[in-house]
Amino acid sequence: MTILQNIIMITGGYLLSQVMIAAKIHRRLSHHLLAASSGKFSFLLGTVLFLSFFLSMFFSNTVVVLVLLPLAQRLTGLFAHAEENRRSAATLLYCALIFGAHSGGMASLTGNPMNIVAVSIAEINNLEGSEKITFSSWLMAGFPAALLLASAGFFILKQLLARESLQLSVPPSPSAYGYCLKRPVMFFGGNILVILLLSLFEFLAEPAPVAGPLNMVDIAYILWLSTIVFSLFISPRKPPFTRNTIINIWFLLLTIITFPLFALLLTLQQLRQRTGFGCIGLEHALSARAHEIFGRFWSRHCTRHPATIWSPNPYARLSLHLMARNIPFTGLLLMVATALLLAAVGSIGDDPLTPEHEGILHQVLLSPVTRFIDSGIPRFLSLFFIALITVFATELLSNATVVLLLLPIMLSSPATAALDPLSMLLLLTITSSTAFMSPFSSPVNALAFGGFDHISLKKVLIAGLLLNMIATVWITLLFSLPRLL
Repeated sequence: MTILQNIIMITGGYLLSQVMIAAKIHRRLSHHLLAASSGKFSFLLGTVLFLSFFLSMFFSNTVVVLVLLPLAQRLTGLFAHAEENRRSAATLLYCALIFGAHSGGMASLTGNPMNIVAVSIAEINNLEGSEKITFSSWLMAGFPAALLLASAGFFILKQLLARESLQLSVPPSPSAYGYCLKRPVMFFGGNILVILLLSLFEFLAEPAPVAGPLNMVDIAYILWLSTIVFSLFISPRKPPFTRNTIINIWFLLLTIITFPLFALLLTLQQLRQRTGFGCIGLEHALSARAHEIFGRFWSRHCTRHPATIWSPNPYARLSLHLMARNIPFTGLLLMVATALLLAAVGSIGDDPLTPEHEGILHQVLLSPVTRFIDSGIPRFLSLFFIALITVFATELLSNATVVLLLLPIMLSSPATAALDPLSMLLLLTITSSTAFMSPFSSPVNALAFGGFDHISLKKVLIAGLLLNMIATVWITLLFSLPRLL
């Protein structure tokens, strides 16, 4: 699978997720879940976890978190107004969301952006066996292993739930659930089927390039994404079609240009809501500027102006600036701040003029690890220690940072030389995706943490620690099994 295909699948998955939000499918789904749960919170927890798991198999788990956050937030609001009830519900739903997203991200190639990065590294460096990694081949091996891990996560949450006394403040009413999910299921199922068929065709047929470096599958992916973009942003919802198509094109270009303005405005608003501090004057200035820009546009193309800057484009199915409202920018800001801090720490003592002397991060973390691994311990324990270090290093650093730091060190270690470079890369990539404790360890955790209020960090750490240990043992066993047999 090429880098182009991976980018297209992530973009297409995100756009499809916005269709789900725009159609308020999360509201319909919450109604159906409440009707089926009979007031049992364990049912709601399991549904959120496994829904997150299965969606993350086909779409980026970061995108899945953005899709399911409105559903989880809505379920949190259905509990009694006692602060402790809301906090417990939010904590357990947060864990269910990230447990399912991380496990599902392990199950497929496109589920986690780090999977795509790892395959890209393998292709760029021509690692032996990298040409055999496709969506289908990864799914066949990853699905059963990841499903067991997701089930372990659900078991842990059920044990934590047994200590709580959560009661729904609004009992389910059968008359409230008159929504049909048949059409949304067919729509998303059809798109998932397209992805599976294209990936399976590439895996079996290995098509040759037909237009420069592009093969038939690449072209099919481009056409698939182009169809989604055209139908959502350009194709008019009502006549006159020619005029409205032109309006939609100009509106899409305008929202792309002004997207940084909306991102800054939403970031300030979310920070003020979470911390109580903000720049009200700057928010008003940005809002007035955006209203002026869009007011000029609609005064030229529409006799009836939208009421506010957050009004949708009446001629298109989706509006880019409204999609921005579903992004937890505080989570993104937290993620960027963490990355900058890690870059600053990693650069301490790392002088380019003296490459023989490593930076402080390498000296403190990596050098002791390699000395321990090279001390002659059994192979299984060696791989277990690598997986353990990777998992818990990711809790403090980002998963991408851990993989890029550990990979060259582990490949040069005599104790792990028997594991081929591609397998070592995959071991580090998968274990770096199982950091379930820290809100800073991955974009999934940061985005989910930014979307919930009143989370008990103590309970998150306990549940995450237990699942981290299970994941470490399970992944080590999987990578050791071929050697044991």
